[in-house]
Amino acid sequence: MNFTQRNRESAFTLLEILITLSILVFIVMSVSQVIRNGFDAKDALSQKAKITHRYDVVMNALDRDLSGAFIVSSKDTTRDANHKRTLFKINKTSESDSIAFTYIGHSAIRENAKESDVSYVMYEVRESKTEPGRKHLYRGEAPRVPKDFKDPIPMELLAEDIAAVRFDAWQGDGYSKDKWDSTNSDTRDLMPHLVRVTVLAWEQPHEDRLGKDVKPNIQYTTVMYLPLALDFNELKSRSTDFALFK
Repeated sequence: MNFTQRNRESAFTLLEILITLSILVFIVMSVSQVIRNGFDAKDALSQKAKITHRYDVVMNALDRDLSGAFIVSSKDTTRDANHKRTLFKINKTSESDSIAFTYIGHSAIRENAKESDVSYVMYEVRESKTEPGRKHLYRGEAPRVPKDFKDPIPMELLAEDIAAVRFDAWQGDGYSKDKWDSTNSDTRDLMPHLVRVTVLAWEQPHEDRLGKDVKPNIQYTTVMYLPLALDFNELKSRSTDFALFK
């Protein structure tokens, strides 16, 4: 066996090289896909965490405020000696609801400020002034109970990318689909014992929705208890006549 023959036997053929390259390409692509899936899962979990955080911020704020919500009957001249108005109001629209109420839980911003723990708070979804089409949930609070609830109060951003919030007041036999106003109509001088809160939000970041008609696809619902409503009768009483259910 001469040198030329030995060199030819030890060399790789073109077919062997192609097979080896194909295997390497397959391994590289498989590893890349695994890494990409890992990053996608991480991004998805991060986005879910952001959405959950937004939900927690909204619900914690509402639960804290609603637990101190109160009204004083306009006929109660003993507790309302100074004729201070109080309010519990839910406005309903096709796009989103808003809620406004007096509550006991206000904290003064400055020490020795002439502010009591009784104040007025409002929650409302508004469109962003700088980015049309983008909606956020805002919370406003007055330093004291205003004389006229029609006057605007300073609103601060509470949570971004909230499409709508629904507030459904318990009326005794179910949740009311109508608005609630403690200053007039059937709900005068009344406050619901429970409020069902539903938050609608988008899963996709705002940048991914630009130029697209993406509907909100995240929904959270929680029922909140108003402890200071025990002084008031429910709008409708539960029936005790079992014959109605036969």
